[in-house]
Amino acid sequence: MKKLKLIVICLFVTGYCYSQTSDTICHMVAGKIHFEFDYYNSKIINKTKNIVFKDVTVNINKYQYLILDLYDACKCVESKNLVKRRKLIVYYNNGEIEEFTYNSLDKTIGFDGEDINKIVIKKPNELHLKLNKLIESVK
Repeated sequence: MKKLKLIVICLFVTGYCYSQTSDTICHMVAGKIHFEFDYYNSKIINKTKNIVFKDVTVNINKYQYLILDLYDACKCVESKNLVKRRKLIVYYNNGEIEEFTYNSLDKTIGFDGEDINKIVIKKPNELHLKLNKLIESVK
């Protein structure tokens, strides 16, 4: 009887742990491209390639965990892309809104759906892109 109880408890704990981690979502922004990945096998679920820079919105459910990869140094965009920083607007479940600026060459950030319901990755402004282009031409 003890073994049966132990097995049931172990199965319950294993199921609970799996259900908590199976809600991880992964998004990557690289230049004008937005990827959504299956976190567990690294397969691309969705790819959106824009002609111009656009804001990217990622919604997070309460029991999800978002891994956001800002990767503007990606080989697929590096020769056409001069973005080095990205602004993120974070919408909290309690109604608060915060804005952060991150180095976007290769940055991975995690967000918990218990606290946050939406992230907006802002498109880079034109002045910022022109300044980066000027700096690159001087080098």
